Amino acid sequence: FWQGDFMPMMGEDDSERGTKTGVSREIYIFPPIKLGDVTSSRSELGACFYSKINKTPIKQITSDENGFFQASLPPGTYSILVREGDNYYANGFDGNNVIYPINVKSGEVTQFQFDITYQATH
Repeated sequence: FWQGDFMPMMGEDDSERGTKTGVSREIYIFPPIKLGDVTSSRSELGACFYSKINKTPIKQITSDENGFFQASLPPGTYSILVREGDNYYANGFDGNNVIYPINVKSGEVTQFQFDITYQATH
């Protein structure tokens, strides 16, 4: 969870004036979701909140207090979203309008960091 000011400042050191903290969240793994599959509730700084998703999640898990989570999935592409209050949250999509896509390959571990950035200035 990013919170605070992460904008570089001219003439100062490049230290960040914000915090990054691992957080526990409900994580939803969906088949690939496109922008047409959701109802947007609001958008902040490139991050999108969705009130309704017209697909059923494949898995729902909860990250620990440090933000760590894992799930076993067959190879394929998935959309990952987290629950923020009454909405789903994701901070990006690809060139095909798939919301926060993650590609899982056979026999490999897919590692990524899901940054929750709507309270950060970039």
